[in-house]
Amino acid sequence: MDDVSPALSPAYPFPGPGAPIPLHHGALVVGGRSLPGRIDFRLHPRLDAVWTVEPNRHRLRGGDAHITIEHPLGTITTTSQRRSSTDGSLGPVEIGPADAPLQRVVTHWVNLHALPGTDDINDGSSTFTGRWSADLDGWAVVLDRRSDHKDVWSRIKTGGTTEVTHVMEIRRSDGSLFTAEEAGPLLDALHLGLSFAVGRWVAPILPVGFDVHGKRVWEQWATPHCTPGAPGALTWWFDQRGWELEELLRLLVARFADPSRRFSTRFLLASAILSAAGGFVEQRIMTAAAALEHLTWTALVVDGSTSKTAYEKIEPTFERLAKVGAEASIVGKLEETVTPALYGFAQSREPDRRTAPAVLHAVRNMIVHPTGHEEKLYRKYPGLVTETWLLAQHYLVLLILHHLGYCGAYQSQLKPAGWAGDVELVPWAEAPADS
Repeated sequence: MDDVSPALSPAYPFPGPGAPIPLHHGALVVGGRSLPGRIDFRLHPRLDAVWTVEPNRHRLRGGDAHITIEHPLGTITTTSQRRSSTDGSLGPVEIGPADAPLQRVVTHWVNLHALPGTDDINDGSSTFTGRWSADLDGWAVVLDRRSDHKDVWSRIKTGGTTEVTHVMEIRRSDGSLFTAEEAGPLLDALHLGLSFAVGRWVAPILPVGFDVHGKRVWEQWATPHCTPGAPGALTWWFDQRGWELEELLRLLVARFADPSRRFSTRFLLASAILSAAGGFVEQRIMTAAAALEHLTWTALVVDGSTSKTAYEKIEPTFERLAKVGAEASIVGKLEETVTPALYGFAQSREPDRRTAPAVLHAVRNMIVHPTGHEEKLYRKYPGLVTETWLLAQHYLVLLILHHLGYCGAYQSQLKPAGWAGDVELVPWAEAPADS
């Protein structure tokens, strides 16, 4: 079939279930001593680049040490956190010059579910619709699913493991060369963007850069954030709408290309990922509340016309969130049928403090200042804390999407028990004329 492309070849072979990815086998210089050993990239129980010297022959003493190896791309020296007398974890390792001209970068992805395929591929044993591709702000990105993804995904879900699920290739859309330094923000944007879309940490690992002759000239051994297994989490993106994932990632890649915006964007996305599924509900509220404060400051002061002095004078302080929410056309009225506990709690307050931003701010303060609020938080209004988390996540996700300029559809965070695919346009976007 002429329209079937060969599947991407991974830079490192797919490991077996529970097995690490071998990175180096041979001499290691540990603490000044040259010893036979190996370096593996372990996937479980967590991502970890681990060095090991042969047991029962060499027992190292002392604290942490530097590790040096001779690699085809040059001598590598990195820090090491020793775990025992025969092994330890490596610090981040970059191999080869960051300014080497690259034609493409190939990397693994771990714990990513099956994205909606757009093209057929063949891996030598089968043909299947397993390719997702997009042009993202001047970068051509191709993401191929493993042909045995169904079995791999089953192990991830049932065993709470971390496994390689996809291979990705990135190139410049116009075919021009680039450097690892230039590709770094793109990989960062994809890591955070895909994790934000699915509501948990998924990650690219072991990127390898190839020159115009197909020679490996750069690679990186690092351990990005990744959630083991596939725990349930609030997700705003319906994973069968690949075109909206493309819109999100295109916006993020452009945002990360601007050094002045990287920290803020990274902080907001990481907070939304953590508050979607990390820790106790109270911790999720705190994480989301801090991100919302960061976002209101950014929207009103950094990107808006409000001065620092005027911002600090906005009282009550929940009006900051109300103002930014109104600019995004987010309805600030609570509905009894959607959030009954929040609605009931709101009715006990003054009429001008019954809005969603006011109630969110009030419950957050009750958690931060626990002076006899336990009755209201946990008994008088059953479900109040959980609904406050849903409301905080609702505001955070929508305001991040608005901040980025996203105009697609989303799944409401306030209705997590709804039907899959029950989406609606973001409130600031105009509905199509024929809808």
